Order: sequence, then structure tokens, then C-alpha cells
Amino acid sequence: MEQEILRKLQLVQLEIAKEIKRVAEKLGLKCFLVYGTLLGAVRHQGFIPWDDDLDVGLLRKEYDAFLQKAPGLLRDAYELVTYRSEKTYPFPFAKVMKKGTVYMEERNQASFRQGIFVDVFPFDRYPADPGLKASQSAELRKIRALLRAKCRYKTWKEDGKTDWKRYLKNLPVRALSVFKNKDKLVEQYEEITRRYDAEDGGDFFPSDMVRLGREYIPKESVQSFAELPFEDTKFLCPAGYDAYLTVLYGDYMTLPPVEKRANRHQVLRLEFGEW
Repeated sequence: MEQEILRKLQLVQLEIAKEIKRVAEKLGLKCFLVYGTLLGAVRHQGFIPWDDDLDVGLLRKEYDAFLQKAPGLLRDAYELVTYRSEKTYPFPFAKVMKKGTVYMEERNQASFRQGIFVDVFPFDRYPADPGLKASQSAELRKIRALLRAKCRYKTWKEDGKTDWKRYLKNLPVRALSVFKNKDKLVEQYEEITRRYDAEDGGDFFPSDMVRLGREYIPKESVQSFAELPFEDTKFLCPAGYDAYLTVLYGDYMTLPPVEKRANRHQVLRLEFGEW
């Protein structure tokens, strides 16, 4: 993606994030930066220069409150999309999209309607017991694969090419998904992600990222929050961001080599509407 277009995309995402922040603050909810967006705040005080998305998160109870209340509070230019509101949306996290825009990814060509968005992740609790944690993650991976197959999400597409090994591996899942009811899959997924939320033991994980031990927020990191500068505003971030970013990226303050500074999403079509 050309740098000028990328920057324009980032500014629209920032606009959406400010709207999410406004709504969350009105509701008294702690909506915080996660993933590369948090890394951008810490290392660049804004977007990572080559990053093409923006991610925020809430702990599960506050995420549920956001989903319930946000549709009535978002300004007319924005809409909330979830796998309950959109028949062919496969993900267990929400997107706030800007109406009148288009952001079509290669893997989603035949799936849900797509506009420029900010991802909103719920964070649930792992159990403290390693065996239960592994079992929970395995269950989630299976249902997640069925949900994506049911919604025709093309996991085998990458940079305009077909990964035939992944395509063939996915065939049995696609066949099985035909006989599955999406609403029931969603109910199963949410029961499993919430299973240990009442316990006071494990770390927090985003419900779509279930690579065991790879992506989580140490429980100590979200005991409190602090505002950090991000572009021309400030957003809440986990006060213990150092431990969280170290889990995700290791030596996160060191820039990656030039050849790895690339956009994550394979965008086929991008339209900004009236912007």
C-alpha cells in the first residue's frame, strides 16, 4: 500500500477509535489499546508507520456492556458489527465500521459487508490450571475453524496466492461446517471463552487468539490503566504494558528489519467515501 494511502487509512481508523473512546467514556468503560496499536503508542506515540489497522480491547463484562449500549450511542456515521448482528461475520470480536467506506480483504471477498474498521476485542480469563487451559484452547480452535468455514472465510489465501496445503487441510472443516448452525456455534464458542471468567486465577486472553501461551495479557498488567499519547490524542493502556508487550513481541523497542515492515492485511479494495 502506498504511504499516502496508508496514512489516509490510519487517520480514518483514528477517527473511529476516537468515537469508540467517546462512547466508552460515556458508559464508564475502560477501553484500552492492544497489540500493535499499543506498541505504536509506546514506541512511536502513534501508529507504527507501516501498520494498517487499529485494535482496542475491553475485559469481558465491560465488552458485553459496550455491545449492549454502543449501537444507541454511536454517531450516525458508524456502525457496530458482530457475529450476532451479521449473518456471515465469523469473528468472536466486534468491529466498529465507518459507513460509506470499503475495506475488502482478500480472505473476506465473499463474506460479510466490509468498511474501514477498528477491531474491538473482548478479553476473557484463562484457568490457572495448565491442563484446563490447554483443553479450553483446543476446543476454541475447533469451533473457530468451523465458524470461519461456515462464513466462507478463506484462510488459505495469502498475497494473491492459494496455499494449497492449507486449502486441502481445510476441506474437511468446510464440509463439516455445512451441517452446523452458526448461532449454535456462536453459543458454544462464548460458553467456552467465558468458562473461567468467574475464577481469580489465570491471565486474560482475546477470544479470537487462542494460540496457547502465545497471546495473552498477564493478569497483573490490567490491574490499572494509564493514558498514553497516540497521534493527536490519548488513549487508555494497560499500566503494566511492558509485561504484555514483552509477551507479544519480546524486545519490542527494537525495530524489525526493513523487509518485515509490511502491512498485515491483503487489501483488495479500499474506498474512503466522503472523507
